[in-house]
Amino acid sequence: AAERDEASMAFWRAEIGDAPAALPAPYTAGAAADGLPGTYVLSLSLPLGQEVRDFAQEARVPLKSVLLASWCRALGHLAGTTTAVTGVVTDGRDEAAGGDRGLGLFLNSLPLRMDLRGGSWTELARQAFDAERRWLPHRHVPLAAIQQHLGGRAPFETLFNFTHFHR
Repeated sequence: AAERDEASMAFWRAEIGDAPAALPAPYTAGAAADGLPGTYVLSLSLPLGQEVRDFAQEARVPLKSVLLASWCRALGHLAGTTTAVTGVVTDGRDEAAGGDRGLGLFLNSLPLRMDLRGGSWTELARQAFDAERRWLPHRHVPLAAIQQHLGGRAPFETLFNFTHFHR
């Protein structure tokens, strides 16, 4: 149903249509020795983690938005662009009554575009939060459908997967 929703497809075309997805070499020059794409796991020290959480609270955004904004800023720096596009792993579970009883893993990876021109870190973190809120009604469109509507072009080369289990 999400793939047939013209409003959602129009949203994704407008949101991502002309956005640059490419990172320059050497960042895309090759895979890791095992042939798989590179993975980088970032764990924050307790003091730095607390500072980032404090900043998120002051900015009135979730911790995820602060880290996503930082990730996008780094991508823009590496690519030498003022626009960053990354994939974001998101929950795809149905909110309808009984949706919580469905068995399985309901994840989707969606493109998120950020304008990196000017602004403070607080503004950038709020932009990341607003971008995710803006695409919430359209998050059930599968990544493959978005890619197909972009002419087969992959909308991103990197993926941001925030895993914080509130321990």
